[in-house]
Amino acid sequence: MNAVLMWMRRTWVLGIVFIIIQCLTWFRYQEAYRDWSWTISLVQGATMLGSPFIAGVCAYMVHRQWPRTTRRDLAGTGRSHHLVSDMTWAVITWGWAAQAVFLVIGCVSCVVYHADSSGLTLPWQLLTGPIALGASAWLGTLAACLWDSVMTIPVMVLAVFLPHQVFWDMHLPQLLSPEFATVPMSPMRPNPVHMALSILGNAGILVAAKAGCRWQQSPAGARSHGALATSITGMVALVVSCVLVATHPSADLIFI
Repeated sequence: MNAVLMWMRRTWVLGIVFIIIQCLTWFRYQEAYRDWSWTISLVQGATMLGSPFIAGVCAYMVHRQWPRTTRRDLAGTGRSHHLVSDMTWAVITWGWAAQAVFLVIGCVSCVVYHADSSGLTLPWQLLTGPIALGASAWLGTLAACLWDSVMTIPVMVLAVFLPHQVFWDMHLPQLLSPEFATVPMSPMRPNPVHMALSILGNAGILVAAKAGCRWQQSPAGARSHGALATSITGMVALVVSCVLVATHPSADLIFI
């Protein structure tokens, strides 16, 4: 059986937790089914709670399942870089599955109630949540690989949650937890330029953290230059997205 599927079987309870997290946002705004953009925004916006949770879970699982001594003993084996990778992708898949379930429910509701579609910004709206969730998960994994302490767990939960509260009104991409609408979007809609740059920034975090994990897990004398270059590329993408959002006139506003 595929290693990711094996980890999903062991962590099935996470699927229930992610469904509950989606419900906490979904049932707070029960009229969302009358606006397509609002509905999709709520599905993606559940990352406000989902992203800190998944970062903490990944940090916990690395600390519990693959402590530093175990990873050091297995370093250099054929699949050493998959020690935490398979586990992290399993957790991410549960988060994506919950998003997909509520996206289907939302689409069906919008079709049934003939919802207004004028506020849609596709395909960007469909990508913001999944990429942000994946980036948060890999940040938690990387932090646990670098800092082998139980304190990594609460630190990562706060580190992913607080920026959304502190920097939400600043000229920055929507990193780790995208904004979501609290009222019907029409006649406004999400800014496609801002959303695309936010996706670029989150994808940069994901790539940088994943490649950083692979580089960090390799033996000190045989670390992959390719993984290091990939990680640096991801960090460059993050910086580029931040600079463009801060300076480009059409990327300033979240909604237009």
